[in-house]
Amino acid sequence: SGGVRAAAVPLAAAPAIRLHATPRYNSIYRCAADMLVNTHVYGILAAYTPALRLRRVDGVYYGTYLESFERVWASARPFAPQDSPDGGPA
Repeated sequence: SGGVRAAAVPLAAAPAIRLHATPRYNSIYRCAADMLVNTHVYGILAAYTPALRLRRVDGVYYGTYLESFERVWASARPFAPQDSPDGGPA
């Protein structure tokens, strides 16, 4: 049959998850030279607020958010299974 096949491909390395207690003005998602920045707007769900796609070639914008990300990352602690709401593996 001409159906679509699904295959599970293991990650080369599990993504790192860290927890922090800093105020959130935006959510930053990094992957190699790309970054998504979801701005937080008071009273509006994040799904309805602007998201910016920045690339390392963007220069100052990418660098500004990267510096912010790295500051929070450095002060955050690694996620542990007991951090999940039910106390088990996430």
